[in-house]
Amino acid sequence: MVKGANPDGSLHFDTCSFDYPSGKFFEITGTQVFCTNCHIEGAGDVFTSPPITIAGNGGTLILKGGKFMMNSTTPTYPYLADVQANSDNTKGGGLLVDGMFLFNLTPTTGIAVSGNGYASFKDWFSYDSNQLFLLLSTSINALADGGFENSTILDNWFITTDAATVSDKLVGTNLSLSLSSDFAKIGTKPLKVSKTAAGGSPAQYSLAIPASECGSRYAAAFNYRKVGAGTGSIYADMKWVIVENNTSGIPVIKYSSPSISAKTITFTASEIDWTNLGENEEAKLKVTSEATAIQVADKIRAAIYKGWVAGGTPGTDTVIITSTTVSSNLTDSTYSAGTTDASGTMTTTEQGVAPTIPIFLPKVRKPE
Repeated sequence: MVKGANPDGSLHFDTCSFDYPSGKFFEITGTQVFCTNCHIEGAGDVFTSPPITIAGNGGTLILKGGKFMMNSTTPTYPYLADVQANSDNTKGGGLLVDGMFLFNLTPTTGIAVSGNGYASFKDWFSYDSNQLFLLLSTSINALADGGFENSTILDNWFITTDAATVSDKLVGTNLSLSLSSDFAKIGTKPLKVSKTAAGGSPAQYSLAIPASECGSRYAAAFNYRKVGAGTGSIYADMKWVIVENNTSGIPVIKYSSPSISAKTITFTASEIDWTNLGENEEAKLKVTSEATAIQVADKIRAAIYKGWVAGGTPGTDTVIITSTTVSSNLTDSTYSAGTTDASGTMTTTEQGVAPTIPIFLPKVRKPE
């Protein structure tokens, strides 16, 4: 472990290897640590708290180049790092990861950094199946009001498709967006999305988030809840777009890239409690009929599942799926091709207990 606590000093490492500590990788208090082209590797199932901690006035860790990875498919650390600002994240030190090759950094919360300090991951690289955290930080958000605590909708939510020409970005013929005091998950309000027309009628809305840096890599997530007895499917798609306001001041998507990430959620008449998009009980992955077993396996490993971690060696056709719920008897798993012609086998190595599966009204968090 590298431990720095001298406010008048700093530590510098070049082309060093920090491998398999039993405690933390770095514990920094009020000093600065600079690592250039270093190799950091550990067993993700030995940490029960963040393996990197940064605190104090000016506490800083800069990881420039090199490689950072964990080798376990059953991680036990809630966050990769805990960064506590001396005042707030606009001042002082923090964590900067720049130009590193990252792999299999999968904290159990799906969030890389806890605390109120500054954190940034820039220009990172990985395998096609990167097995990385979904969100950057609990305190860094690209939205002005990602928790919907303001009295009005602040961020750029708008209706994009409706039965008639969109003349109000929040209220349409088939769809309306509003803040509600009902069913809040955290705080006092969620965003309420109401489809007023029957299934199959046009209704689409969007959230436009400014790109903070050219070439950046992004991930997004929101919590949702489904109320009422309505049935049907919703489709969530993440894309690069160009948005302009028309002459009436209504946002319009002028250009849309191919899908970066897409999810389909199908509802029955049952109500569904809060859960996170990307953690639904049935993750549907888009593959072509020409995809090889290895390509399908890599997509499965890269997806996120509520109560489960998908692992195994990238570039192979074997996926190891491990429950994150610690219990005793889970119903034995079986393989089903569903409506596809895909063949496969499933072997249970150790049985546990099935996690409860919840589903909707969105609440959004989007990292830098």
